Parts: sequence; structure tokens; C-alpha cells
Amino acid sequence: MDIKRVKATIETICPNDGLALGGEFSTADVVFGGFLDFSMVFNWYKASPKVARWRWLSRLE
Repeated sequence: MDIKRVKATIETICPNDGLALGGEFSTADVVFGGFLDFSMVFNWYKASPKVARWRWLSRLE
């Protein structure tokens, strides 16, 4: 697996603010957020500040 490419994809997919698809909470937020949480619990991925910020913002909206 090309971890650099995976990290770049996560950074690209992760919105700067709001939810994954914009306006409303969607399945994409559940799946993408769940993947990030799971991978961070097992230390498979260390979140960048942008990703960490999105994870918490998406839970507050």
C-alpha cells in the first residue's frame, strides 16, 4: 500500500469546514468519519490538524 497516496487522498476528501458533502449530514460523514476513527484508534493513521478539526466539527453540527 502506498501510504503517502492514502494520506494525500484523505487530505483531499476531508472538507475544510462543514460536512463531507456540504449542506446536510450524510452517509458519507458516517462512513468516512468511522474509517478515520477506527484507523486512529489502532494507530494506523495519525490525523493532520485539518483532519482532526473536521472530525470534531462534523460531530458538532
